[in-house]
Amino acid sequence: MNEFLLEFTPTNGGRTCSIFVREISGEQELGDSSNPVSPPQSSRSRKGGKSKKRISGKQGTTHIQFRRLTNASGWRLSLVDPYVKQVIKRNSGNESSHSSLVGPNDDAAINKEQVVISEEDGVRLSLLFRTIARMQKMTKVHHILLSIKSMIREESYYWYSKVFSNHYSTKGVKAFRILIGE
Repeated sequence: MNEFLLEFTPTNGGRTCSIFVREISGEQELGDSSNPVSPPQSSRSRKGGKSKKRISGKQGTTHIQFRRLTNASGWRLSLVDPYVKQVIKRNSGNESSHSSLVGPNDDAAINKEQVVISEEDGVRLSLLFRTIARMQKMTKVHHILLSIKSMIREESYYWYSKVFSNHYSTKGVKAFRILIGE
């Protein structure tokens, strides 16, 4: 079972919401999520001209890395913000799932935070953010949001695998948009 991390970062015109997937190397098994994530440290790496952000933390002999999948910002994020807040509310029952990146007295604590979310919610949000990335019409973004919310779990995992595969990524997004009647 994978864990997903939702990160909010303030930008010039508003904020950006990024989704990371947990990568584990070391002795910890993939299904073991009992250990909370230590405070992450951000680093950026360039590969093939594209910027990728990784957040790393160390737990004993286990090295945990979160790899950025996708992000949303601007008017697209404002349209799906109520759904993102529902996901955060659903996953905020666990005290260890929320870690602020700045001090509690800092005003920026509201604008920059990280939330560990469940695998199913992470799959749906990743699929949503990747699909709406280049949309130009608000009605289409709203239609995609409703379609993803109404999907059964297996269907969302299927489309997640198609959209985030290394070989068919672009084709997967196009096929998904055609299916939901973009």
